Amino acid sequence: MDRGYIEAKERPAVRDRIVELGRKYRFSPDDFATVSLMESDGLNPRATNGRCHGIIQFCEGGGSGAASVGMQGRAQEIGKQSVLEQLNLVDRYFEDTGLREMGPVSLVDLYLTILTPAARSERRPNAALDIAGSQARVLHDQGDRTSPMTRNSIFAGLQSHASQRLGAVGGQFAAVGAPASPGLAPSAAAARVTAMRGWHPNNFNQRLAGLDSTGVLPPPLPRAPRQG
Repeated sequence: MDRGYIEAKERPAVRDRIVELGRKYRFSPDDFATVSLMESDGLNPRATNGRCHGIIQFCEGGGSGAASVGMQGRAQEIGKQSVLEQLNLVDRYFEDTGLREMGPVSLVDLYLTILTPAARSERRPNAALDIAGSQARVLHDQGDRTSPMTRNSIFAGLQSHASQRLGAVGGQFAAVGAPASPGLAPSAAAARVTAMRGWHPNNFNQRLAGLDSTGVLPPPLPRAPRQG
């Protein structure tokens, strides 16, 4: 709201829609906040890099995110939709990429679903992922874009990015106690907060039973169009 991404009157509906998606696909709303912070500075509906648009960066091109939600050739129009409208597209995209069939979804699998769904099939935490091109430096191993991305590097990068971007807000969240994932240091857990200040997500810790931070789960079903 401070950045003008949503209006105050929209906040309850946006919050409830994210919680609803978390229940449907079994991911933590806090994890969605973390990945949207990476993709769109925290639910900026107008975020764009020229080819990808919106809160999770729906990309143009055949087999990518915009095509997955029926917007091929019109990806730029996604940026004209509100956050709430785009969350409906997120729902459609998650359904199309088989997220609901994966079981409890880790932070890394949630991010890979947005970035390159096919890469979810690599379960080894330190194996190079088959992701075309380079992404944000912090997501690559050792912060080096010439190095590959791994599950471990993505997890560390998302946490580091959240810490840097949210700063003092994360400290306020830590003061009231952030829900922590197994193996996740309290200081890192504190950084996993949403840009919608004051929202404390419903407790989704039970989804993490038996998972590590990189989300080592049984391999997902093969259908997974490329996002971009």
